[in-house]
Amino acid sequence: LMLRNTFKKGVGIVHGSSNTGRSIYVEPMEIVERTNELKTVQAEIKTEESKIYYEMCKTISTHRMTIRQGAVAVAELDIYCSRAKLGAQLNGVIPEVRNEGVVRCVNARHPVLLLRQN
Repeated sequence: LMLRNTFKKGVGIVHGSSNTGRSIYVEPMEIVERTNELKTVQAEIKTEESKIYYEMCKTISTHRMTIRQGAVAVAELDIYCSRAKLGAQLNGVIPEVRNEGVVRCVNARHPVLLLRQN
């Protein structure tokens, strides 16, 4: 609570004062015990959260190779999906390669040039 400096005796615990010194910040004695209980519970919660984070990190660490492989697979799928979307957007076709290894390009256009036009 913020009180005038004249009320500081017997009201509670003084936690600070204003820059001018005319006001003080007091915690009433009636709530000191409850405030202490709250701080204790908050500390216990923080300790429990730390334990949970530690266990999560430990579990993730033991499966890091599987997670890394999954991330690589997702990245590859993303590339394939992006290629397919771009191909559809540009009305692209997959070239037919015959036994001679020759690709015949009729009305071919460079995709970057097509994107610049759009």
